[in-house]
Amino acid sequence: MARPLVTDVPSLDVLQAREAGLFTPGASLRLEVATTDADGCLPIVGKFTIASTADALTFTDELDGGGDATVPVVRQPMRFGGIRYRFRCPARSCDRRVEMLYLVDGYFACRVCHHLAYRSQRESSRERLLTKAVGIRRRLGWPDDPMEPNGDRPKRMRSVTFDRLRAQHDALLAEALTSE
Repeated sequence: MARPLVTDVPSLDVLQAREAGLFTPGASLRLEVATTDADGCLPIVGKFTIASTADALTFTDELDGGGDATVPVVRQPMRFGGIRYRFRCPARSCDRRVEMLYLVDGYFACRVCHHLAYRSQRESSRERLLTKAVGIRRRLGWPDDPMEPNGDRPKRMRSVTFDRLRAQHDALLAEALTSE
């Protein structure tokens, strides 16, 4: 069985937490988590109250009898001022500093602890080549379909940059068409 994708499970991002003011001691937030099921419905899979202390966030699960989980927050001073926030994965055998925590089976942990995969990890080598080619096509403002004709150089893009990207695009397509 294939590992679930990170995009298929609810997540909490450091940036979302910072924007919500959760890194201020004493702050709290109510969070409802919903995911799309096979029928396309959005059932609520979790209701949490997140409370902030000086060095951690405490998640109180309101649906499953009020179980608590504490997620340590690491504050890393930056070289030229400011602070970078990271979560410390709350799983027992893990001590990773991460920017994203994922909710699987009622508890938050990092991607590695939940055995989650990225979409690109499921792609074949040919699909990866085509994905890279489509990325270059988007940067050049061309249609996503590689079978569509190539467009012109975008306005304000240097000719050298355009030539380099076009050569990369053509090499990727040639390799994708010859690979199995």
